[in-house]
Amino acid sequence: RLKRVGHHTSPPCQDHLMGKKQPFLAQDATPWQGFAVALRHSDFCRAIGIDAKKRHGCKADISQEFRRHLAFSRLRKQLIDACCTGGAPRYPSMAFERWWFSARDHAAPAAEADPLLPGGVRRDDPTLIADLERVGFSTAQARRIASSLAASASKVVATLPQPGAAAPPVTVNRLEGGRVELACAAVGAKALLSAAAFAKLKALHGMHAAVSGSASSFEHAALVVALRYRSLGGSGFQLALPSAAFEVLGREFKVCAECFASPLNCWFARYCSAFPDCEEPFGSLGSFFDFEPACGAFEVNPPFAPAMLASMREHLHKLLAKATAPLSFVIALANWDHDEVRSLRQSPYVQASLLVPQEEQQWLDGSTKRRAPVELLILVLQNAAAAKDPDFAATPRRMDLLRRSCIGDAVPLGPRKKRNVGSDIAESVAPAASSGPVHCEPGAAPAVERSSQLLKCRVRLPCARRPMWRLVKLLQFAKRQRSDSIRQ
Repeated sequence: RLKRVGHHTSPPCQDHLMGKKQPFLAQDATPWQGFAVALRHSDFCRAIGIDAKKRHGCKADISQEFRRHLAFSRLRKQLIDACCTGGAPRYPSMAFERWWFSARDHAAPAAEADPLLPGGVRRDDPTLIADLERVGFSTAQARRIASSLAASASKVVATLPQPGAAAPPVTVNRLEGGRVELACAAVGAKALLSAAAFAKLKALHGMHAAVSGSASSFEHAALVVALRYRSLGGSGFQLALPSAAFEVLGREFKVCAECFASPLNCWFARYCSAFPDCEEPFGSLGSFFDFEPACGAFEVNPPFAPAMLASMREHLHKLLAKATAPLSFVIALANWDHDEVRSLRQSPYVQASLLVPQEEQQWLDGSTKRRAPVELLILVLQNAAAAKDPDFAATPRRMDLLRRSCIGDAVPLGPRKKRNVGSDIAESVAPAASSGPVHCEPGAAPAVERSSQLLKCRVRLPCARRPMWRLVKLLQFAKRQRSDSIRQ
């Protein structure tokens, strides 16, 4: 919702690269502010100066969405397979998602008819070509892969069926561990949600469905949203600031909505999102690039795609230049060494900024606390009226409170950039570790022990991160082998 902060040379799991079936995991959700402090829709729109009657046309259809999900998955697999030719995986992390953002940004307006599948895609997409070249593909190879993917995308958009006339029934099944399964047997679609995600969606739908004019039931609308984000990779596609940071933003900076969020990772009950066609019944205000508030304060956590950052910066500057009432935007993003990040830092509207060190900062990936591999950068962009207003001014005290709220313990996010020398040996020995002891000649060290020694040596190679559970089991088996040898 939409990004995973990390720019490495491979996705986190070898099995995903090699096309193996992935487990069907429940989609999680971040905490949110709840009903108590949320304004009525008309009062909220009046407060920030937007049209309360504007609608975005909710056209959610389960049958069409499921076919869209399958087509999107095939496009992703095509890119992964193209990057794994010759048995050497060289898939740039988040390459498909970055291509998707770039394709949507560069598509012709008439071609952007589908909310998910990009139409009218450039065959020489600069973002994808740059990502492929970064991991070792030649320019000719990168162009060939990008051209083939663009052709396939145009084809699937043209063959996507129209929405059905009747909405098929959706059943809700409660599973172990509090998980909830939404299933539509008529089309074979299903999605898993955590208990928190299901409760959050139900609360948001109850709050916004009547205002949005949606005729869909909650179960129908929730399954469409779950399928949409399952296509994108779940709630982890966009990390969110921790709850403590949002509390500070609301209390100290008067932030009332988010500019890049989703029903699964929003904190405020109203937000701009990528898919208003299915998210309006859950509180979406539409695309951020169609959002034109005249006043107020907003949190901005954009996906890290260069084209997206450039468009966001231009839109923010246009809004700030036009507004005469106090208008403020608090931007949170990874402090990458990139021209677009530098352009944001040099914006004439920046009133304050702060950096949270990599080893201290914290993000939320669903309900899991994560740590990005770079510093957290927070910028406060304001017009002159907001900078002078005591309710909006980014004072040193407020910035310090915000910095402290972004600090906490978290799990590091993203794959390693270095490859283990013994990874190939570990791959061949792992089956033996699960089936029984390794036989070797008298006086020779077991193969598992030799591989565990090699695993300590690492070199820089662009390869997939080996799943941690496999390494742990391998080393545990080697330890048992050494203990047995000593007893003998």
